[in-house]
Amino acid sequence: MNAQGPHHQPVHRIRLSLCSHGNPDERPDPDVTTRLVHGDPRMRYYLDYLSNEFTRHYGQHFGHPQFIFLDLPAGYSLWWRPRGNSINNRSGVRNGNFFLWGHPNGQFRSASSFADHIFNTMALNSPICNCGVC
Repeated sequence: MNAQGPHHQPVHRIRLSLCSHGNPDERPDPDVTTRLVHGDPRMRYYLDYLSNEFTRHYGQHFGHPQFIFLDLPAGYSLWWRPRGNSINNRSGVRNGNFFLWGHPNGQFRSASSFADHIFNTMALNSPICNCGVC
């Protein structure tokens, strides 16, 4: 679904769950991390950050639209580990680290590297990916 964003910028809402299939058996130790699900504000924060990173790095390849990712690819799961006791002023949630699992070669430690993966494998349909996990 396309809409108009700020400054008449087209907005593309994308369901990553329809684009790729990860391996649901790839996951971290649940004793030290928490699996995030839809409805958790940390999940929305991650998806918003991923959307912004993808738009910032790759939007020019598509005519400068804004991308909004609505979910994770099928078979992928987002995990969170707390870091300290402080609250992030932007997200309003406790500081922590995100880990995206589902890739057969391991985890994505940043939304930026996953944005690279989305661009190379899904947008370009390329067998060559520079995401750092492939």
